[in-house]
Amino acid sequence: AMATARSAPLRARGAAASTSASARQRPQGSSRSRSRAAPRAAAALGTSISTAESCPFCRDHDSCRSICRNPQNKELDEALCPQASYSPSEAVAVQLEVLRDPSNPKPGAWVQCLYEFCGDKDPFERSRYFGPSKDIYQVDHYMGAFSQFGSKLPNLREYTLGGERKLEDGRVAVDAAVTQQDGEVCTWTFVMRTCDIGLRYKGMWQTHRLLRDDSDWHGRC
Repeated sequence: AMATARSAPLRARGAAASTSASARQRPQGSSRSRSRAAPRAAAALGTSISTAESCPFCRDHDSCRSICRNPQNKELDEALCPQASYSPSEAVAVQLEVLRDPSNPKPGAWVQCLYEFCGDKDPFERSRYFGPSKDIYQVDHYMGAFSQFGSKLPNLREYTLGGERKLEDGRVAVDAAVTQQDGEVCTWTFVMRTCDIGLRYKGMWQTHRLLRDDSDWHGRC
């Protein structure tokens, strides 16, 4: 009887603790129901609709899914892509212009532009676009490599193109004296070659290598 009397308070305390934990786990009004109620409340107050409601990727969901923030999901002006009419220098100038104003014509345009001009992305081979061996086939991998090697190029202040130098292997090198976003002046070399795979850009000039003047990879790749 004494054992039973002692165990009863323990069971009561256990039940209370369980109830308390459940209450902590299920606060009044889940975030999902609140997120659904927020747009209705905003409409009732006459406020503007949220980004999630107006975005074609997100309007059927409760919140922003960030799909529209991915540069791959945005159409790019053809002028910011390789063109048959572009010379090597003109192809470089297009990329530097979008780096000077990276949110024009829309946020993320510079990433997609340089990615489209990148002529050394292969799903089965690693790239030496920046010199060291990197996997840049996926656009997010390209962005990661760019943040490592060229993080000061977006929002560059000004640039001056040098002449075209034809290399022994048929590629063309174009030097650009660049004042980077932090005021540092340096030279970037765009090693250009014509695209020889696929149909979309076949025969057009793309960037095979993008190397800074102090890179150990100059003349090696």
